[in-house]
Amino acid sequence: MPIVDGPQVFEMLKSEEDSKDIPVVFLTGNGTREGVLRVMELGPAGYVLKGATKQELQAKIKSVLAKHGKGN
Repeated sequence: MPIVDGPQVFEMLKSEEDSKDIPVVFLTGNGTREGVLRVMELGPAGYVLKGATKQELQAKIKSVLAKHGKGN
């Protein structure tokens, strides 16, 4: 992202009253240990690496929605 990165956007979302409770799942190509740790320390609802299968991505989203009371 040209101006801010995903973790910065996540921190901005969490600092706003209207968006602080929205569950966020990171979809990223950064699979380095440092990159994953940086994001996970922020407390997102999940983390998926690009290259994950459609089924893996769907399973993660369903899991997050169910955990946050938004799934069917």
